[in-house]
Amino acid sequence: MVACDLHDKTMLLMLAQGRAEPEKLSVANSVAGRARLIADLQERARQAGGAALIFAYEASGLGFGLYDELTEAGIACHVLAPTKIARSA
Repeated sequence: MVACDLHDKTMLLMLAQGRAEPEKLSVANSVAGRARLIADLQERARQAGGAALIFAYEASGLGFGLYDELTEAGIACHVLAPTKIARSA
């Protein structure tokens, strides 16, 4: 599972697999950076025995380009609307 904080120039990621300690990554939000990220995630899934990849990020003014690239690569991606995210009282 990958949670992403998407910005104009970078993507701040938190990767979690099973019960292992989550891993933080920072990736350039560029065509090359996203391609390297997708290749890295696919390799991690392969090494984990073909584990499913789930990617999520908060909707922003950056559009759905990242979503399109991830889904084309076979990675499940969820774009979360900030107004629909539950908050504590």
